[in-house]
Order: sequence, then structure tokens, then C-alpha cells
Amino acid sequence: MATATINWTPDGGADSQDQGVYYKTMQASGWTLSSTVGATIDTATINGLSDNVVYQFRVTNNCVFGYNANSDTTEAINITCPAVTVDPTIDTVDFSFNHLGGDISHYTVELLNASDTVIGSNDFPSPGAVISGTFTGLFPVTNYKVRVTVFATGVYIPSFSKVCTPVPVTTDAVVCNAASGLTVGMS
Repeated sequence: MATATINWTPDGGADSQDQGVYYKTMQASGWTLSSTVGATIDTATINGLSDNVVYQFRVTNNCVFGYNANSDTTEAINITCPAVTVDPTIDTVDFSFNHLGGDISHYTVELLNASDTVIGSNDFPSPGAVISGTFTGLFPVTNYKVRVTVFATGVYIPSFSKVCTPVPVTTDAVVCNAASGLTVGMS
């Protein structure tokens, strides 16, 4: 679960009574009141939000005689990283992971060499339930890393992303043993 810490500059006007802190998901039509704070408070925390979901936030200044003024709306998301499984052979690395769901819109999976240079990349703009692929043309007994970047798209903020910690992988050794038990019969 995610926690949002919201900061703002209060209006400070003489007619301010208190402030309402609101949030909603991008898909929701109505706002949820998280808390009501004093007119001079400038921060609030919202707990229990879902990971990988874009939330919208605003603060309403509640003034006397029922006049209210809404702040601009902003967005935030807590993007998690998928658990990536890698399966090397002598010259390939297969990868797979489950789609995180929520508002995650796409993924980029990169293969890095030992110098952390990108040497291969796959984009998944319309992810299914399981994302998988293969990097080919690799060298035996070589260290590589598979790195996933996770993307989400908001309404007010066009793109969110998180670069995940790379998963190290070493390609398999070539197994090429000499023949044994060689005999020759001659007559």
C-alpha cells in the first residue's frame, strides 16, 4: 500500500475556516475527503492508497458563508517493480514477469552488458497478463543485467516512470567434452 504526503501553501485569508484534503483515482468521478485541517495547515498524509494507481489530489479552502475555493489538481503514483524471472542459455536470456495492473500502461525491458551499456531493448506498449521475451546473440559465460522500466500515464502529468533495479544473469558455459573410450580395431 502507498502513502501520499501532500504539501501546499494555505490561502491565509481572513475568511478561511478550514481546508479539505481530497483525492480520487483517475477513473473515479467523485472526490473522497481524506481529512479536514485548520486554515493555516500546509501538509497532510493519506494512507492506504493502492500501488500502481494514478491518484489525483486537491485541497479545498472552506470559507465563511459556504464559499469554497479548490486548488489546482495534481497527480501522483507509487510505481512498484515486477519480479522478473530470467533463464539463460549459452547465447540467450529469456525473461518474464507479471503485468502489475492498475494504471501501468507499458514497459521497456533492456539488456545491459557488464559496463551497464544498453545492448538490447524490447518495448511492450500493450502489456498482457504476462510479459516475456528473449535476448539473443549473446556470449557464453558472460555477465548481463535485465532492467525493466515501468510507465503509467496520467491526465495532468502526461507520463510517470520508474527504472527498476536490474536483475543480474550470467549466460551458461559451452559444454564441449572430448570423446572418451576411443578404440580402433585394425586387421
